[in-house]
Amino acid sequence: MSHSFVISLADSEVARIEPRGAALQVVFSATTAQAHELAQAPVAGSLLGLTLVVDQAHAQGMAVLGDGLGRLRSGVLHTGSERLTGWARPWAGVAEGTLALEFANGSQISITGTDWRLIGTEPLRFCPSYAC
Repeated sequence: MSHSFVISLADSEVARIEPRGAALQVVFSATTAQAHELAQAPVAGSLLGLTLVVDQAHAQGMAVLGDGLGRLRSGVLHTGSERLTGWARPWAGVAEGTLALEFANGSQISITGTDWRLIGTEPLRFCPSYAC
């Protein structure tokens, strides 16, 4: 059974934002996602174990990197003329962009960088939502 996933930044959970040399990693504890399988209705839920890696990264709006924790109210990746609030997995990434994150606690973070990519543990772990 092979799934493809559509990931949304809104309502996703950020575990931490950490520097890795000139790069930043946005580590998600869970991303809001829909699982798609051929000839089946999409299933809403959470995808676990994903990390967004940004090279040559510069962050604004964080007093301390640990401030970027918790549920996202919204997230938008601006790449030239595109405005991405989510993407399909697998995702080819983008060359340059600025990510604006707004957390449920009101804090905001902006990350600018190059070579955006989404990495994860394989196989991906999907948890369906049973919300009514």
